[in-house]
Amino acid sequence: HNDVVLHYRAYRARDIPRDEAGLTTWLYNRYVEKEQMLDYYYQNGHFAPEVLNEQRILPQMTLSYLKFDVIKQILIHTFCVVS
Repeated sequence: HNDVVLHYRAYRARDIPRDEAGLTTWLYNRYVEKEQMLDYYYQNGHFAPEVLNEQRILPQMTLSYLKFDVIKQILIHTFCVVS
């Protein structure tokens, strides 16, 4: 069974640069952080403790599983295409 893991981080609008150069640098830094988080996750099978325990603006989501029925989705899409 395959899991899809979602990690998100919220930022206050006042903390995001408004000028093009500052925003470009800020976005590149977020990309580097993301790649480092993914590297750790792929090597260890979980996020680093400092990622999980960082101070948050929004509350942490609770773990939940979404049931996905492939046959049902194929039938629904087939019906939509044929009709």
